Amino acid sequence: MVKKEKYYSEEQQEIRSFIKILIGLVLIFLILYFLSTNFMGKKDGIKRTNKAGQVQYESISLGTLLNKADEEYYVLVFNSEDLGNSYIINKASSFKSTQGTKPLYTADLSLEFNKPFVSDSSSYKKDTVDGLKFKGTTLVLIKDGTISKFIDNVEDIDRELSKKES
Repeated sequence: MVKKEKYYSEEQQEIRSFIKILIGLVLIFLILYFLSTNFMGKKDGIKRTNKAGQVQYESISLGTLLNKADEEYYVLVFNSEDLGNSYIINKASSFKSTQGTKPLYTADLSLEFNKPFVSDSSSYKKDTVDGLKFKGTTLVLIKDGTISKFIDNVEDIDRELSKKES
């Protein structure tokens, strides 16, 4: 028995080569897709998910202490790692919920970007954050972009947050 040989024209050979290359590329992409979705997306059995970020407007960095759009507002500076601050933080929360009060922002001294403002003694200048230092829990009243009150005594802070808006 004689085996018949098929003869292909040059165009047919190019088309066959093109189809083989195309099938090879599709197989490579399918293999890479399978590997990336099944093995790269999981680590230790935990599937990763992305969450939408949220902008938090009530907590500020001390570098932007004087830059709020409000004409008059308070900034409560505290260290969240200090357990003794819970009373003042609760007082501030109830102050925020009171209708007709000035806006109250918070600044946490334990956050890394607020560390340059921590010191053994408190100090401030009226219209700049240069030289601004906080020893501990402090309430600052800002009027028209300048520091109007700087209260670093817990009893005085409590009294100030208890005052009714006039």
